[in-house]
Amino acid sequence: MIKEKQERFIEGKERNPLVIFAEGATSNGEYLLKFKKGPFASLLPIQPYTINTHSMVISVALNYAQFIKTHSLPNKTLNIDVYPVFEPNEYFWKTHWEPNQETEKKVDTYIRVMREIMINGSGLKDGSAYTDIDRFRFIAAVEGRDLNDLK
Repeated sequence: MIKEKQERFIEGKERNPLVIFAEGATSNGEYLLKFKKGPFASLLPIQPYTINTHSMVISVALNYAQFIKTHSLPNKTLNIDVYPVFEPNEYFWKTHWEPNQETEKKVDTYIRVMREIMINGSGLKDGSAYTDIDRFRFIAAVEGRDLNDLK
């Protein structure tokens, strides 16, 4: 479904681009988490964005609705960096994938390079060491739930 929507947009048959949060989750705003493969699996062009927030008070966005609500309050800044559309080409694959093709699939190369570009451009830290269970434990702690319930 993602690939078909991307293709329709590229062909001009779809007016609205597909917007996907490649991390599949929100973080504390300091880290760029590991990306899910879905947005990159088609190997079609993408336009990356990063969102950085800053607040005079501490807030934690546990989901997208809460993110919008908490980041539209006074004393907050919301910086959205829009990167150029990136279309993998022969040079990209030769430079980034071919040296790693024994250990990395093309989609993984695409993800790795996009994350590197976004980390370097945004000032976010590499959060690839964190897993989904780390995020769920963090949410449970914020909500005051027992972490042992998340085994």
